[in-house]
Amino acid sequence: MKIKDIEIRYTTPYINGEYLTEAPASTMPVFCPINGHKITDVFACTTEHVDRAVQAAQEALPVWNSLNAENKGVCMRRIADEIRKRNDWIADLETWNTGIPIATTRGHFAGRSAALFDFYSAIPDKMHGRTIPIDPNMLSMNIHKPLGVVGALLPWNAPFTELCFAVSAAIGCGNTIVVKPAGDTPLTALLLGEICDAAGLPKGVVNIIPGAGSVVGDYMARHPGIAKVTFTGGNEAGKKVMANTVDTVKPCTLELGGKAPVIVCEDADLEFAAQQASFSSVRNSGQICTAATRLFIQDSIAEEFTQMVVERMKTYKVGDPFDPDTVLGPMISRSHQREVLGFIEKGKASATLLVGGDTPDDPELRDGCFVNPTLFTDVDHNSSLAQQEIFGPVLCLFTFKTLEEAVRMANDVKYGLAASIFTSSIKNSMYFLDHSEAGINWVNCINLSNPSISHGGFKQSGIGLQGGLDSVLYSYTRIKTVWINKNI
Repeated sequence: MKIKDIEIRYTTPYINGEYLTEAPASTMPVFCPINGHKITDVFACTTEHVDRAVQAAQEALPVWNSLNAENKGVCMRRIADEIRKRNDWIADLETWNTGIPIATTRGHFAGRSAALFDFYSAIPDKMHGRTIPIDPNMLSMNIHKPLGVVGALLPWNAPFTELCFAVSAAIGCGNTIVVKPAGDTPLTALLLGEICDAAGLPKGVVNIIPGAGSVVGDYMARHPGIAKVTFTGGNEAGKKVMANTVDTVKPCTLELGGKAPVIVCEDADLEFAAQQASFSSVRNSGQICTAATRLFIQDSIAEEFTQMVVERMKTYKVGDPFDPDTVLGPMISRSHQREVLGFIEKGKASATLLVGGDTPDDPELRDGCFVNPTLFTDVDHNSSLAQQEIFGPVLCLFTFKTLEEAVRMANDVKYGLAASIFTSSIKNSMYFLDHSEAGINWVNCINLSNPSISHGGFKQSGIGLQGGLDSVLYSYTRIKTVWINKNI
């Protein structure tokens, strides 16, 4: 499949306000998952580049914090404006590098990324402390101060948006930041350097260093000059990040895997629930940690509702992500495609396949990393299909008699990131909300998010919170306690 030409301006690290011009000791190939072709080679940073980026970020801290709150906010809103000016370029490059359909990258991702800088530009003058009236002779206070240099280790499934989430929250709270984009998807992250320059952000506030996670990522987590690490990705990698922070006793925020359940009760709006659950399972080809993966249907509606889901899963178009009608683009890489297909093959041996379970037969797509929407029923809830995060367009159906049974099964995984229920009963809704073991819960909706509301996972889906002014303030600042004797 031929992809239109898209300009790539940057393949080198952005440190202290400059793209490096030195020759790299080694490079990393970046592939297009749509057709398997190599897009370009990107500079592979070393630990020495981490040291340089951290030093630049440390030196930029007093410069950034010499600006008053209003000027910080203005600078961040200029970044949002510069992102909007480049909306189509960012979206096209994101689609080329990730395979995310253009309807999503142009219509949602780039715009949302700009909105994050707009939203968090309000933080600098909202870092409110608190006075505590303990003693009339004392002024006792808690005040928020920046952590210092933040290290951000980014995922590949929404690269530019996740980048902007981390950067806007960190610098809004007065920190500077060193970012390592995912090895598969560094291209849009490197655009942010140009955007920061155009917006007049002081040099060194944002630094972007592509490289291998085993080299750059591990070293960042251990680095004594980095005050906090934020990581979004898989569970095993997240555990390694957490272990690497131990010696320097730094906080880390981890958003890890999910195995999101969807419960559909007999009193739900069935057409709406079928549309919401089925689309959630294939959105971004299932490469979303909050994607619907386990669908629990009440016995009395099981046959009717299953048929609704089957019909919808068969309609989703798999193909060229630059086609605005495409719903599912490719998996991020050949290795991930093989991993997803491996789960599906195991499932075929023990469960009943209703839809998909294979790759497209269109010869135009044969070189890409595509997987068709896949639906299983008669799934053993102790199997890998039901228990492990597949991170692909695979949905498993289960039935239940009582809501208590459904919630018990929904909770019966190691993950606890997101869960949803569809019902017209307040009683059912409240039971679900009281007993769900998930950090994000939706009633009669799914996959909604907004910068103004916090989110985070329970159990092995992570630690810490992201989003929302209060959560970000506590995640990206430290509290300093102050006592002042009024009588001296």
